[in-house]
Amino acid sequence: MTSMPPICNTQMIAGEFARLRREKNARHRDIAEELAISEGELIAAHAGLSLANGALLGAERLQADWPAIVAALEPLGEVMALTRNASCVHEKTGVYRQASHANHVGLVLGGEIDLRVFYRQWAHGFAVREMKEHEVQRSLQFFDAAGQAVHKIFLKPQSDMAAYDALVSRFADADQTAGIRVTAQAAPPAELPDAQIDVAGFRAAWADLRDTHDFFTLLKKIFGLAPAGPASGRAALRAAAGQILRARPAQRRRA
Repeated sequence: MTSMPPICNTQMIAGEFARLRREKNARHRDIAEELAISEGELIAAHAGLSLANGALLGAERLQADWPAIVAALEPLGEVMALTRNASCVHEKTGVYRQASHANHVGLVLGGEIDLRVFYRQWAHGFAVREMKEHEVQRSLQFFDAAGQAVHKIFLKPQSDMAAYDALVSRFADADQTAGIRVTAQAAPPAELPDAQIDVAGFRAAWADLRDTHDFFTLLKKIFGLAPAGPASGRAALRAAAGQILRARPAQRRRA
């Protein structure tokens, strides 16, 4: 897709968003790419706008108290959690329960929604209301310093709308000026060449996994792999997959 020149005027961004949404039914991520801005800048351009005044999308800037916001999600009831990158999207419906944090790392242990959250990466948050056909879609959307989406929470028909409104009112920032300042996206860390990865050690650690939250540590700290990259640790991952496929059911361990 050929990107347009960057648009710095938030009113123009909001206008282009409405046009592309109506004409192409394009996703937020694709609209941002076409406008040569980040998705965070796209949403931030709608701060202060209201559906009641005819806007297609309205956004309310949230205070940067991320652990408190996540801890306050349980009263919303069942919602859909979404995290994605350029290669895949992960969606899970459930309740945000048992939220806790230590320093910049948070946990959510709600059964269906089981998260480890790295708040150091969170820079901007918005409560978003968007008119979709004949109903309003409500969400909470969080972005890093480069404006890349790090996590989104979408309300479902069975969610508690009053609890959502109360949460937004509680955490609304005093500054509702449209727009955000973004920084250049950091280059990904260098990966170890496949030949330098301890494949046997990886297999042993993989077989010994007891909790999904240990997977990040296994990749990053033990083997120096970058878990976000699609080609990360190709040899080690292929070796581990081969071991699992060859294992008999009685020998498999739940990760």
